[in-house]
Amino acid sequence: MKNRPPVESQFARRVAMHVAIGMIGLNLLVPGGILLYAEWSGQHFSKLFWGEDNLVTWFSSVQLLLIAGVAYLVFEVSVSAKVGSKWCWALLSLGFVFLALDERFEIHENLRDRVFIPADLFTDIPKLQAGDAGLFLYFGVGLIVAVFLWRELRDWPWAARLFSAALILTAVVLVIDGMGWPEVRHWPMRRFWTSVFEETGELWAQLLFLLSFLIVLAGRAGALHTVRDGAGHPKE
Repeated sequence: MKNRPPVESQFARRVAMHVAIGMIGLNLLVPGGILLYAEWSGQHFSKLFWGEDNLVTWFSSVQLLLIAGVAYLVFEVSVSAKVGSKWCWALLSLGFVFLALDERFEIHENLRDRVFIPADLFTDIPKLQAGDAGLFLYFGVGLIVAVFLWRELRDWPWAARLFSAALILTAVVLVIDGMGWPEVRHWPMRRFWTSVFEETGELWAQLLFLLSFLIVLAGRAGALHTVRDGAGHPKE
């Protein structure tokens, strides 16, 4: 039996809208500001996007933590309203916390350099950098959770569309990130694709996930308001 369509409260929608607008602005400002700074300072833009200890990485880790927080709020609201799948959102929240830590502390890079390559694991996969298959293991686990999450998104078509777009963009970025130098050295504008596009695409994929989850949060918060309102005004 299909769940009743969620009722969105005006307050929840306003909060979600303000957060969405703010994060869209920041996702335009951060890479755009870096490109302007590169032009002003005379530095090559790729140097400001490459590496892990820079503004893009810091902003990415903060954004991932924000997504984790929104997913956790959806979990809490779902538990209180007794609707939907709770464990999916709890797993998502933990997953994005892990990704934020990975972004900041280079977990998969350390696994690649200290475990996979020395042990000769995943080092002979065609077209991929040696040991970089760990990124695709992350993505595979995410896809498994996404299959179950899809049932949660059916009531919000735009959330489902944004979530699907985020998955596609993530896959594209992972392919570029995982490709070895022999595969990309002949690309036109290779520094743009392997630095600006890769890092900015990662940020925008995160943004799409965030917008999708905000839509669900607004809907679930409205459903919770409806449940509490009904409990406070029993039928005569």
